[in-house]
Amino acid sequence: MRGDPVHINLDGILKYVGSARRDTLAAVSGLRDDQAHFRPAEDRWSIGQLLHHVALSELSIGRKMARLVDEATQQKIPPPPDSLDLSMFEEVRRRAQGTRFQAPRDVAPPHAVTLAEVLGELDAARRSILDLAPALAAHDMTRFSFPHPFFGDFNLYQWLYFCGAHEQRHCRQIEAVKQSPGFPA
Repeated sequence: MRGDPVHINLDGILKYVGSARRDTLAAVSGLRDDQAHFRPAEDRWSIGQLLHHVALSELSIGRKMARLVDEATQQKIPPPPDSLDLSMFEEVRRRAQGTRFQAPRDVAPPHAVTLAEVLGELDAARRSILDLAPALAAHDMTRFSFPHPFFGDFNLYQWLYFCGAHEQRHCRQIEAVKQSPGFPA
């Protein structure tokens, strides 16, 4: 619950998101497909499904962000403030802690794919968001938002930060799957 900055700049958010990705890649480094497909229980996702969910989520977020960035560019919105408010994330983390969410259908992983395939999708999804960084630096995207299915409206900087927080949550779940009884050696 603690640890989220109240105010941060875009570079700080980008570093945080990059750190979350490095942690995830370290967590799955060296895994085989049978390990990535292992489900600790019938109602739990495999590591591959967790990764696929993160990729699908970021693809969806990236598409929505890109539409709003295009709108801001056309409107010639001025640059963002030096400090971006993320104070709402303490409440988001508090509400999310220990809660199991039902992923919306468009970001629920439909089936198992190979680890190599899902890592490629994860990389492509993240690149689609990071490609927006120059526009996020050039235009005040605090003026543009869209709703999260459980937490309400986030502006685009909050969505970018959410990508890192969301990935961290699922990275912890990946580590839990690896510690589950029956996980392939």
